[in-house]
Amino acid sequence: MGYSDKSDMIKETAKTQSQENERKKKRTVGSILLRCLVSTVWIIITTAVSLLAFYVLVTGAMANALGDKRGMVLCVGAVVLCFIVCLLSFAIPYLRRGIVTKICGIVVLADALWWIYIMVAH
Repeated sequence: MGYSDKSDMIKETAKTQSQENERKKKRTVGSILLRCLVSTVWIIITTAVSLLAFYVLVTGAMANALGDKRGMVLCVGAVVLCFIVCLLSFAIPYLRRGIVTKICGIVVLADALWWIYIMVAH
């Protein structure tokens, strides 16, 4: 095996790796549309959970101020719901790959931490 055989083998390996990388980078229209659909649905879910948490926490705070002990349970439930959506954002591999779904997970986590801060400060 001469010098040219080794260089030919190295060139062939580099060429094969280059082709594999190009194939991985190539994105089809279907995959782009699916990612867009999933991101849109996840934005809607994140917004709905944030608004629901706001409503439940305000209702729980009002109930707590009126002397009802279930108010704090509602508040804790809303925070747990935010944490569940955050965990789903980072636990499901398909959702972890998209930047929009990562941002949605971070937003829901920040929302939960904000509500915990409000509950502790109050």
